[in-house]
Amino acid sequence: MEITTLTHKGKPILYLNFSYGDMLDKKQEVLDLIEEAKSYVAKQAPNSLLTLTNVTGLRFSMELVNAIKEFSLHNQPFVKAAALVGITGIQKLAYDSVIKFTKRNIPLFPSVEEAMDWLVEQ
Repeated sequence: MEITTLTHKGKPILYLNFSYGDMLDKKQEVLDLIEEAKSYVAKQAPNSLLTLTNVTGLRFSMELVNAIKEFSLHNQPFVKAAALVGITGIQKLAYDSVIKFTKRNIPLFPSVEEAMDWLVEQ
């Protein structure tokens, strides 16, 4: 799990990598990473960030879904465009819940590369 800035086609993309394995086993680490990301995002100019979140292979608890909802709402004023990679199967229920709650447009992509291509066009 990590937060890093990638450069794609000359544009910076904040990469939030939650791809770790079983999120339930590392719940506190994930919550800590969310707090770290919130602090970073809050220091950015409004409507300036391109964000890519990777949740490949993760399972969600209700506590984590709620933390992600809050995180997504917190980020909204700072994010120009957001993309998500790694949603499959039952994860789609958590994704739908976050999107419905936050009313954000966060499209899903099958790969990091495709998501980055879309982000830099926004």
